[in-house]
Amino acid sequence: MTSRSGTREEVVVRWRARHAEWQRFRTRVDGAAVCEEVLRDLTLLQQTEEEGLLNLTEAAYISCYSRETLSRWVKEGKIPNCGRKNSPLVRRCDVPAKPMHLPERHEVPHLTASSKRQIVRSVVAQGKGTR
Repeated sequence: MTSRSGTREEVVVRWRARHAEWQRFRTRVDGAAVCEEVLRDLTLLQQTEEEGLLNLTEAAYISCYSRETLSRWVKEGKIPNCGRKNSPLVRRCDVPAKPMHLPERHEVPHLTASSKRQIVRSVVAQGKGTR
């Protein structure tokens, strides 16, 4: 198996296709080898995203610094310009994070498995003291 980088959508489509094929043929695979391949794809995807170029408006949104501040830093050479003089682009990995700024999270919330009894207790406990 050789790994190719791509967009998130391409990686998902590729792994869904493999899943469907393996399911159709009831393929048995080496779990460690599959895990290595998935991790390789995710690492390449992460590297690709970190190297992605952003305009100053996009960089401002991510960093919470103003577009003007980022523009000044590009002109001063504090942030490398990967674009043209009057149309600067910055690499995502070079975008500074504002202190005390929490990065956006695009994670799926983790839901813990609960028994019916735990759910009922939780609901009942929430209702106490609300009269």
